[in-house]
Amino acid sequence: KILRTPLSPKESFYDDPLRMLRAIRFRRKLAFEPAPGLYEAIRQESERLKIISAERIRDEVVKMLSFPNADECLQDMHDTGLLHEFAPEFEAMVGVEQGSYHHLDVWRHTLLVVKNAAGQDLTVKLAALFHPPNLAIPHALWQSCHDDPCLAHSPPNHSAVFCRGDTPNQAQNRCKLHP
Repeated sequence: KILRTPLSPKESFYDDPLRMLRAIRFRRKLAFEPAPGLYEAIRQESERLKIISAERIRDEVVKMLSFPNADECLQDMHDTGLLHEFAPEFEAMVGVEQGSYHHLDVWRHTLLVVKNAAGQDLTVKLAALFHPPNLAIPHALWQSCHDDPCLAHSPPNHSAVFCRGDTPNQAQNRCKLHP
């Protein structure tokens, strides 16, 4: 099974940059292989994701986080440059060694934690994704998970990845972490 775009990938992604995230989502949901040139076109057009609203990006990412292979979606977003466009904080985790504390760098460790959270609800998946110290943690998530020992040493940050610039109440509502 091959994932293809109706037009050339570059044209499709230029026309609607959200299709780049959807391509990754469909690839991982349906276990397709990307057509030749598909991921290269995403890399070339990744900067265009900036014209897409944060809400639409958030919705696609949340859908991917619901997958058992959410870690693979995150790695694809990193490899194609999409993650850098809407969550550059994650770039700082790549290659950061943890010494004798852990055998994986911070990025690969985070992917493993997300993978191990498969089957959990969104709050747990987000806690897994944002668990490394000093990473921007959405205020709404911080409020709901402040007793978690993994998050206790990380300060709340109002410039959250999925809710940039929101007040705490807006972040709580916009990120839909609470009913």
